[in-house]
Parts: sequence; structure tokens; C-alpha cells
Amino acid sequence: PFLMQFITLEKHVVSISDKLCQRIFAATGLTAGADEVESVEAVENIKLCRDLALCLSHLKFSERALVKLADDAQFKLYKPVLADAAVFECFENIVKKARQSAKAETKELLEEWAARMDKVREAHMANHATTQKAKKSLRKNGKAVPPARSARPRRAAASVRV
Repeated sequence: PFLMQFITLEKHVVSISDKLCQRIFAATGLTAGADEVESVEAVENIKLCRDLALCLSHLKFSERALVKLADDAQFKLYKPVLADAAVFECFENIVKKARQSAKAETKELLEEWAARMDKVREAHMANHATTQKAKKSLRKNGKAVPPARSARPRRAAASVRV
């Protein structure tokens, strides 16, 4: 995060934020067609997602960079990990910093973007609460609780030739 303060050119900020969002998606372990994670526990590398979101929050976003970050294509990349409190807080910090210096038209975009993130977070939290309730009910009835499925299917072990 220390080095992020030295990235000041708009095209560099846009490029780095794009690459960080792609890395966040790659860290979730999802395939290109999938955009949902059953739970935050199913994310393959949540610590990496948190670290990348923190790096994003330390960038100095211009209006163009904010528009790009809030764009649907970018939003789909970090949407699966918004359920995590630390990741969500980093994106909230981006919005808070941007509101301080934003023009009127950009403030509208920021409000829409914040509302979309809140909506996704609430949906994830409701899904998590329902899952926990179901697990509790299964335990109460003495049934086995299925483990959380991984976001990425496991690979078959390669046969070893001797």
C-alpha cells in the first residue's frame, strides 16, 4: 500500500485497478462463467482478496477511474467477495474518499455504485443467515452437515508413471 501513493497518472490508476480486480476474481477460484460464491468460506484465497482490495483502496482515483471501477464488467469481478467485511470496507473507503472531491454527476454514480454494493452485501448476508439456519436445523435433527463446496472443482490426481 505504501507505493500506491506514488501512482498518480490516471492511465496507470485505471490499468492497475483493472489488474487488481482481475486478480481478486482469480483469487476467488471461480471460473469465467460463474459470478456467485456460496459463502465467503468457499473462496479459495480470501486473504489475497482482502490484500488486493486494500491495495485498491489506497489508489487515488480520478473520475474516469471511478467510472471504470463501477462499470458492470469490473463490478462482476469483485462482486463475489463483497460478502467479506474487510473487502466491503475497502470498497466503502474508496466511495468515501471519492465523495469528498467528486462533482455532482460523479456523486450520482457513486451513490448508485454504493447502493449496488450494499444490495449485493445484503443478499450475501441473507444467504449466509439462511445457510446457517439450515445447518443448525440439520444438526438439531442429528443429520450430517455437508461441507461448504469449493468454488473451483477439484482436479483429479495425475497418474504417476514409474
